Amino acid sequence: MVTATSVAIDADLAYACLKSVPNHQGPAIRLLNSLRTYLEFQSTKDYLPDPPSGYLFSAVDLDAGLDNVLAKVQQEGYDSEYDMQADIFALLTAARDRHLLWFGDLMGTFTFKRPASLVAVSSDGEQTPQVYISSDLVFADNRGSFVPVTGYTPSPVESINGLDVVSFLLARSWESSCPDPDALWNELLLSLAGPGKFTYPTHYPGAFTNVTLANGTTREYRNIAIVNVAMHGVASGEDAYAVFCPEANVVATMSTAASSTVPSMSTPAQSNSPIISDHARLVIKHSADSVAGYYLSEPGLTDVAILKVSNFKPSTTVPANYEGEFQMVVQKFLDAALRTGKRKLIIDLQSNTGGFIDLGTDLFAQLFPTIPPNSKSNMRAHLGLQILGNVASSIVATAEMTSNGDHGAEEENRYVPLAFQTVVDPESRNFADFQSFYGPQQLNGGQFTAFFQNNYTDPVSSDYQGQGIIITGTNNRTGFRQPFAPQDIVVLTDGLCGSTCAVLSEQLKNHGGVQFISIGGRPQPGPMQAVGDTKGAQIFPQDKIAIWVDLFRSREQNPLLDEANGTIWENFTDVPILRASYGSVGVNGRNNFRIGDKTQTPLQFTYEAADCRLWWTREMLYDGAFLWARVARMAFKERRGTQFNSKYCVTNSTGHPTSLSGGWKPGTFGPQQPPPNAKAVLEGWKLDGRPLGSVLNAVNAELK
Repeated sequence: MVTATSVAIDADLAYACLKSVPNHQGPAIRLLNSLRTYLEFQSTKDYLPDPPSGYLFSAVDLDAGLDNVLAKVQQEGYDSEYDMQADIFALLTAARDRHLLWFGDLMGTFTFKRPASLVAVSSDGEQTPQVYISSDLVFADNRGSFVPVTGYTPSPVESINGLDVVSFLLARSWESSCPDPDALWNELLLSLAGPGKFTYPTHYPGAFTNVTLANGTTREYRNIAIVNVAMHGVASGEDAYAVFCPEANVVATMSTAASSTVPSMSTPAQSNSPIISDHARLVIKHSADSVAGYYLSEPGLTDVAILKVSNFKPSTTVPANYEGEFQMVVQKFLDAALRTGKRKLIIDLQSNTGGFIDLGTDLFAQLFPTIPPNSKSNMRAHLGLQILGNVASSIVATAEMTSNGDHGAEEENRYVPLAFQTVVDPESRNFADFQSFYGPQQLNGGQFTAFFQNNYTDPVSSDYQGQGIIITGTNNRTGFRQPFAPQDIVVLTDGLCGSTCAVLSEQLKNHGGVQFISIGGRPQPGPMQAVGDTKGAQIFPQDKIAIWVDLFRSREQNPLLDEANGTIWENFTDVPILRASYGSVGVNGRNNFRIGDKTQTPLQFTYEAADCRLWWTREMLYDGAFLWARVARMAFKERRGTQFNSKYCVTNSTGHPTSLSGGWKPGTFGPQQPPPNAKAVLEGWKLDGRPLGSVLNAVNAELK
């Protein structure tokens, strides 16, 4: 793996370099043919061409989109390798699923950066927010904490590169993959979690970013590109292809996948640093800062505890006993909160994009130990899964019968959820054989497995080799009592809650009856979803896919290999992994469903408003406890029953029928007709099925 450098060059120079790299037909076709097999595992693939009514974005046909890219390659229609990789990225982004990703080797060569960040804040918490350059409001001190800028009145941003600021940001937000436009908006902006996507755009942002303020001042920023690879020997486009795409002509094997030299991107890590405030006291935190507990110290709110869960897996290497420490931090904090008379709990899930699913399951189980944390998911049924699942099930069965327990556990861990022995149905019953698990079942015009869930009661599943946890309420972790009543808990999100965070949120709402508050979003009235990121149950990342490719292509292990002859599965190889920037391959392998829902609609395609929405204010940028205190008053002082009555609830943001405040009932979704302004819209026109690239090109043309 080639690591990022500290060298920065002008963005236009980096872009010219990328555009000079030729597109070679043979390697491109191999990549696209193999990538097509990966997309067969994408659980939402059959829903995307005609999505359910609760979905906020336009339809997309992944197969047709890939056909278009392939046809253009075959016709030698690409001027550069970069253009092809950008088209692939745009197609996958249009599926609106953070779990579905392929970020090409060439695209990872540089990280583009604007030397400015933006915020959107309300002047008093009630007025519609305006956009500001963040350095006009806050700056980082020598501890890395934000402190307020004082001494003058900042002017809001009016336009960027000549385009109205809101239109510009809406267009740029679509470069990311969240299925909710408000979450996309929040992801652009600076927060306590990081600088935002405006600062670190995915695509070339132009040579300059010109920001015009309401007072008439224009600030010109020269955009830069951080160099992620060694540039030695690069004197031409062909040289660049050889250096930046080193695996393009390599025959894919497991050994080459393990030693790939694709770049690791220089991108800002999410900040999980403890909140420093005069209004909250840190009680306990994880050594990796993934979870922390606080008490509010503001008068009248001293009975409020805060559980801040930044993620369920660190962005860096996972330390030993990470999961065990996470579980103990939560347990010790909840115990301490009860001992010290805390009666209310805020769960802060801002910018939590997931991690280890067992940690989300266990967090729910610690809060509601008498409610089984059951879930319901499925996978697409296709020839590749049928072959892999049959072979994996046979391997696990043999290991369990002929080997010691450790080897059987190793095989189970390696092949979950392919092998039927590694999962259970939504009522925690075992599957009799692979066929009963595989099905297939017909849903929405596609074929899927039976509904299933992880076997959270089995330590082999949750605590493999002692590196995980025993889920609370199972095995030797019984006898826990419920620490807080549902009405004494509220969840805070910024919409950027996905994957494990989304699974936890589903359990908290549908099983626990907990209410949600969202913050931020587009500067318009109306509700906002609390969960606006990927709602799928599990990503199949590149390390898992690489193991499956190895199994699939092994004649020694796979007696069914000949069944792939003459099908797309002849092309199931490591090529997309070898041709990606490090860690940038994945598919959403499992749809997540609501237990009790008779429509059997994947959560990814449903609209569910938070119970109330509030705006960011300037104080919240540098004092996380200021936000917690406002949420505490709204939820625990001003709320009556399930009704939010605070003046800080954004106009028309509470009482939506998909929320508890609007009469929602467990096991249902409520009417799936989102408010008209919830849909993804720019300048009065919707995406209408156009690829992301064409939308951005239209905006760029207007900028010129």
